[in-house]
Parts: sequence; structure tokens; C-alpha cells
Amino acid sequence: MNWKDKIILTLEDNLKALGFQYIKSITDFKRIVDKKTIIYLGLIVDRFHHGYTDVSFFPAANYRDIEEVQYQLLNLSLAKNGHLRVGSRVEWLMPQNQYTYGDLDFKDDDDKINNKKLDLLLYRLKTYALPYMERLSHKDSAIEEAIPLDLEGILWAEGTVPIMYCLWKHDKNAALDFIEKKRQVLLERVEPWEWERLERFKNGERFGGMKQIKNGVEYGVNNPLNACAYDDFMGFVSRFNEWLETQNL
Repeated sequence: MNWKDKIILTLEDNLKALGFQYIKSITDFKRIVDKKTIIYLGLIVDRFHHGYTDVSFFPAANYRDIEEVQYQLLNLSLAKNGHLRVGSRVEWLMPQNQYTYGDLDFKDDDDKINNKKLDLLLYRLKTYALPYMERLSHKDSAIEEAIPLDLEGILWAEGTVPIMYCLWKHDKNAALDFIEKKRQVLLERVEPWEWERLERFKNGERFGGMKQIKNGVEYGVNNPLNACAYDDFMGFVSRFNEWLETQNL
């Protein structure tokens, strides 16, 4: 048995009693909380030619009611974009001094070391991933967990927190306060020179400089990426406000 299969079987033994089912096609463990909330433990396994398997977790939740509004406001669809999740890599949940990049690289021919690393993987599951998924299972704590992720712009889709406030808390003011806070965060990132280049960038012009990667596309650092992110967010805000007027809040 290779180490990937052994890891999956070990995780199944620990998660089955908690209501998780392994979905082989997406290498995720899944637990249904209710008809609108599904918890996932994403298993990230990268196998390289030199015989190592790097393993991590991505604990997350899919909220079908939140997702439905995001599909509408962002012109997304299940067929095109899949289910939208709120979550975090397990390393982001850990104290910085307890994680070293690559510390869960498994080498096929070294069973003694690998068994110790499997124990470490289970420790991270029980200490960080499972409590986090429990917090994602409840609306109040799920909002708290989503706020920093939304502010940093690392969620799968825009609008998660304000939509949560509207649908779950029926709190229009909290939603608008969060939007204003995020607007300020995004605005502070924009360099003054970016505004002049924004429309040219949106029309297809690209600028030079050292290269960086954003969403899989290579840009020069002289491109107005922060201004573009702000502009995209304000487009979402406009659509959100139109949707908000249709809600009885």
C-alpha cells in the first residue's frame, strides 16, 4: 500500500465516527450538517517524481443559501464554478512556530519516519482542523471565522460576510458596515499612480516591471492590480445594494 492510500485509510478510521464520508473523486471528506450546510475536509496531496507526498488539509464549509445569492450577484453557476467554500488551510490555523513548510513530506521508503509524520498529521487534524470545522458548523462562529478571510480577499467568492449578515442575522447595518470596512482596506492598498493606469489596464494594456502571479496570470508589478481589485469590489457593492433593496430587512 502506498502512503497516499495509507493516509486516506487512517483518516477514514478517525473521521467516520464523526459523520464524515470520503469522496474519492475530489479527495475530500464530507459531513452534512443540514440541508444548507456541508462541511468538507479537503485533503491536499501533491506527489512528486522524487517519491515524496506533501500532505495538508483544507477544512471548509459550503453554505447553500449564501452560495445561491453569490451565484446571482457574481454571475456564477454550479456547473461553471462548483460549490463555493469558506475555509482555511490548516497551517493558517496553527501557531507559526509549530509549522515548517514541507514538514509533512512523506518518503515512500522510510516507514519509521513516515509513521511519525502520520501521527503529526492526526495531531493537526484533532487540534486544529476538527475544532475549526465545528466552528464553521454554527452560524455565529462561522461569521467570525469568515470575517478575516473576506477582508483579506482569500475566499472563493466575493460577498460572503455581508450576505451572511443579511440571511442569517437579518442585520442590514452590520452588512453595510462590513462592506465599508473592506472598501477602506482595499482602498489603502492602492498606490496613487494606479488610478491613471486603471482604465488602460481594463482595456487590455499591460505594463512592465518585475513579474508577479495573480490568479494564475503573470503581470508586471507596474500594473494597477490593487486599483483593479478595488474597482471590481465596488462593482460588487453596486449589485449587492440593488439586491439588498429586494430584501425585507
